[in-house]
Order: sequence, then structure tokens, then C-alpha cells
Amino acid sequence: MLVGGLGTRLGAVTADTPKPMLPCGDRPFVAWLLREFVRFGVSDFVLLTGHLSARIEQNLHAIAERLPVDARVTLSEEPLRAGTGGAVFHARDRLDERFLLCNGDSLFDCNLARLLAASAGDGSNVLGRVVLRRMQDASRYGVVELAGDRITAFRERPTPGSPGLINGGVYLFDRRIVDSLAPQCSLEGEVMPRLAARGALRGLPAEGYFRDIGIPEEYWPKN
Repeated sequence: MLVGGLGTRLGAVTADTPKPMLPCGDRPFVAWLLREFVRFGVSDFVLLTGHLSARIEQNLHAIAERLPVDARVTLSEEPLRAGTGGAVFHARDRLDERFLLCNGDSLFDCNLARLLAASAGDGSNVLGRVVLRRMQDASRYGVVELAGDRITAFRERPTPGSPGLINGGVYLFDRRIVDSLAPQCSLEGEVMPRLAARGALRGLPAEGYFRDIGIPEEYWPKN
């Protein structure tokens, strides 16, 4: 789980609190994310930390205690500002042959069982699958192009009001993706576009509640 971002767009509230640790109801946002994965049998989590990592570490036990089942929750702190791809690179010795990855500032209430089932027939040329969500207005996000289930490209933000498929921030990767990473790199901006160009990524459109708390309008919605 990628929880190392600076959260600068949220202003002062993230000056001393990591974005995934911001309160959401009666617990930090990251606790809801962990609970969502626990629903599908995930019991071993690695939080990829960076900004204010110590704050997350101080609350780790309390977060794990809020889960409905016993789960192992540990940290992997990046040694420098590494980007999302770099954070995974620095945790490479902790990865299984296949591993789930998700953004720590967005929640997508989707069926992870479909993601796992869809990957069952993947050949050796497929390194990952990305859960996608259709938005009526995708202008806040980049959009994803598909040919069948193959991701062909990641495009820049469309004009306001344009619909499109966006990256839902939930992934299933083969550990071989480490060969495409570097100590400092962006998973979304560098690595995945290159993999898409090679035909190594698949997309899974899904429905469900989606919330990205990266901007004030989403963290403090008007309704």
C-alpha cells in the first residue's frame, strides 16, 4: 500500500499528518483501506512509507487492532524521496511472486475476486493488471485506453466534462515488474506507460464506490 505521498494539495492538514492517516469517521483513512482488502482474505500488508513515516509507525498497532481479523501490518520506509515506483523497488525483497498494490489515498469498493480470477490465464508476457473505473467527468485524472482487455496507453487529462476510464489505484503485479523499476521513479508516469507500450498490462473495468481524498473537495465533500 502506497502511503508515502506529501499530500501538498490538502494544505496545512497534511503538514504533520500523512494523508492516509487523516481521520475518516472514527479511524484513519488507511484503516478503511486495510479493512476493504481484509474482506477478500488479504492478511499480510506492507505499508510503503516516506513522508512522516514515524507518524504511521506510531499508530500501526492501533490500526491493526481495528481490523475484524488478525492481520500482519508492517512498514517499508523509502530511504529517499523515491516516487511510487521507487517505493515498490525499495520493498522488492518483501514481495511475493504476485502481489496486490493500492494507492493509500483512494478507496475503490470493487470486487478483488474478479481481479484475481481474471489474471488466472495470464501468459508470461503479462506483468500486471489494473482495476479501472469509468468516470462521467475524467478531467481530474489521466485516462486509460483499452483494446479488449489490453491497456494500450495512458493519456493526459481530457477536457472538463469528458467521460473516460481512469486508473482506480488497485493493481495485481507479477514480481518481475521489479526489473522495470528504479530507485527513484513514478509507477504511473513512467513505468506503466512503458509496460503498456510493450503490451504487458491488462485492464479490468469495475463498478463501485470510489473516493480519492487527494484534494480538499474530496476530503471535505459538500454533500
